[in-house]
Amino acid sequence: RNTVVEVKVPQQAIGPVIGRQGSNIKLIQKETGTVIHFQNTDRGENGNGDNSCKTHRTLVIRGTPESVHQAELMVYQIIADVSNILTEDVEVPTIAIGRIIGKGGATIREISSISGARIIIDRNDSYNELDHPRIISIKGSEQQIKTALKLIQIKLEEHEQFQSKLSETTGNGKRNNTSSETNQHIKITASKVPRSNESWDVEPNKPNQEKHLNNAGIEVYVSAVEHPGHFWVQMIGANALQLEQLQNEITAFACSDDAKLNYTVTEVNIGEMVAAQFETGDVTYYRAKILGTTE
Repeated sequence: RNTVVEVKVPQQAIGPVIGRQGSNIKLIQKETGTVIHFQNTDRGENGNGDNSCKTHRTLVIRGTPESVHQAELMVYQIIADVSNILTEDVEVPTIAIGRIIGKGGATIREISSISGARIIIDRNDSYNELDHPRIISIKGSEQQIKTALKLIQIKLEEHEQFQSKLSETTGNGKRNNTSSETNQHIKITASKVPRSNESWDVEPNKPNQEKHLNNAGIEVYVSAVEHPGHFWVQMIGANALQLEQLQNEITAFACSDDAKLNYTVTEVNIGEMVAAQFETGDVTYYRAKILGTTE
């Protein structure tokens, strides 16, 4: 004999109950053997069916009495967990944000995965000083927030150690003796590569950028190398997350049937922007500009 139970789910708990692409509801159904769905329409607070001001939605659970009871408890547990979600804002110097975000956002994703907390970094790029505090919002349970704060603190300590070593190296013009001796035996020669005079990928330094470079080190990673005398670097910072999102969108479009059918590149011209893979087998598409042709 099947039993039907209705659970009122608060508005703020609807997303967590459903889960990403319905993962939580699917998991509950699989573990309990029930059938679960939200009612398509719920009556609003004024009883006229206006959903714009509703504070909850009705979740319907169908199954045997035992399975329905088990599923109901699992749903209520999710609702209780959502009710205990806290938010804590912390200030971090802008110069240290790159260390926390990591290459392509890898570090911040790892912190979020380990702690279980949601981490949001203020993307306001209007700050003129690298030591200006940037706000990091951490959302989760008390324990999740504590874990995230510990992991962020570790990254801040790594940044301080990096800056300290950098100051020792560059502050008074001193260099490590071993490095100096080694460099004397290394001679780097670059082969001459024909190219256009246009430096499309390099913008003149702005006054405040020069100030930043003179006063502190900036973390970067090398994204591409043509030869030792010409390579590209990318600053590690909040914009890295935006760049990663752009690359994901480019990749999704380039792999779509629409792109393959209507936007396949049959010829290229110097100066054009295209979406291209970095190397054979690369699953990501990047922005690229045609600079020239090879024989």
